[in-house]
Amino acid sequence: MALLDEWSFNNRIRSRGDAIRRLCRMAIVADDDWPVMWRRILSISEMGGRAIDLLIQENPDQSWLLRVKANLLDLKMDALELNAQLTQLKEGDTAEKAFVTARLAREQLRSELLDENALYAIEFPDEDDEAESKD
Repeated sequence: MALLDEWSFNNRIRSRGDAIRRLCRMAIVADDDWPVMWRRILSISEMGGRAIDLLIQENPDQSWLLRVKANLLDLKMDALELNAQLTQLKEGDTAEKAFVTARLAREQLRSELLDENALYAIEFPDEDDEAESKD
């Protein structure tokens, strides 16, 4: 209940009932729209990644291209984490289990991407830096 109350307060919703109704509406919309958004995110990520790879091959000195690629990959990891959370919740798991599963998937992907892109020396934003910037 504390999480619901905190969300209600942060979104200026006065009652728990109204908060629950709004969250249910958001979940229904997310459930309907997410598969299309997910495919679009993956498609954009793949196309953008290929385009950036071509630019990096032609302009290897341009460090800004590496930052763009790192941000694109980080966006893809965010989307993968969200997808894992939504999938777990839809299958009836608890929010805590969904969060842990999504975090593990993100960390595994992050590790694989770092290994794969070591030749580019891409530096991903630190998780701690991201948390500080969101506060």
